[in-house]
Amino acid sequence: MRWRVGLLLVCLVLPGAVVAVWSLLMFWRDWPLLQDAMAAYTLRVREGADLRALFVAEASQDVHRINVFCEGVWGLLGAILAGIGLHGIALLRRDGPLPKGVQGDGEGVG
Repeated sequence: MRWRVGLLLVCLVLPGAVVAVWSLLMFWRDWPLLQDAMAAYTLRVREGADLRALFVAEASQDVHRINVFCEGVWGLLGAILAGIGLHGIALLRRDGPLPKGVQGDGEGVG
């Protein structure tokens, strides 16, 4: 029983939690950079900058937008992975009788 819990912790819960925390930290680090890039692009549009300057500013804010999106997605995927591991740990049968109303042989959900 203990090796199953350990396996779920090592393979799902810990990596999922690390990915979620790291990705969300990077998300919050890049969010102000995206806001700055969007403000710079808006400023260039209002100033009537030439087309080349607008393309450069738009590409810069697009790069930040993609980074923030990907970091948010990885944060969610890491949280889902950790949740699957925690769910697996919760479904493992403990030693002793099953709770009232629960049927099964203890090998999976039953």
